[in-house]
Amino acid sequence: LPARRLFQFLIQGYNARNPPVNSSMNMWHYMTRNADSENTILDEKPQVPGVSLIGIVLVDSMVPSNTKVSSIENYVTVTLRLTTQCDPRAILRITFPVEYMRGENAAFSGPAIQTGYTFPQQVERRQSLNVVELEAIEEGYPANVPLVIILGLSNPEISPTRANNVWKFEAFSLSSGTDVLLNVNLNVTGFKIFGEFSGAYVTGTVLSPLAQNVVGIWFNLKSPLKASLETGQ
Repeated sequence: LPARRLFQFLIQGYNARNPPVNSSMNMWHYMTRNADSENTILDEKPQVPGVSLIGIVLVDSMVPSNTKVSSIENYVTVTLRLTTQCDPRAILRITFPVEYMRGENAAFSGPAIQTGYTFPQQVERRQSLNVVELEAIEEGYPANVPLVIILGLSNPEISPTRANNVWKFEAFSLSSGTDVLLNVNLNVTGFKIFGEFSGAYVTGTVLSPLAQNVVGIWFNLKSPLKASLETGQ
């Protein structure tokens, strides 16, 4: 092995269910040995900090109040739990598909962002485009406690594709002075929306048993069905 050259190794393994009990249990030890009979140590670097495991944002449910296409008002109720507690100040960030952004002319009957009774008392709510941030000022976000968030969104003309219909959840703690990511879930499948039929009819030319028949089917769409801009279908 030549000196002063950067080496990269790929080590496959499995994450533990729980993080190490203390920092001393999460250390790596590097050394190089000579090819002689005694395996003489040539270089050694102990006490190298290892990787830190991040908690998971468990999404128990995501329930829309309206699944019709082109609906202006749709309140989506999200119930989630954190596996790691976030001490104050704490930030919960939710990124939803950009297709569900509220329309410019949307007039909601209630607040666009609501929280359940298990949330901290003092929460600052912010939204920029399709990113929602809930910052707990004096209290943190507890672990393993269902947290309910209600978001006022608008449905697009057609459901987003599977690749784009993904929600992201992140929970940070600012207790150390910097944003520390403690819980994350970047691949939560969102809900689908559907059009409506105003009428559907079926009739046949021959109604006798065991006879050849030509069946006619008619239907009327209550809402327009437009092709996806990405797939063209």
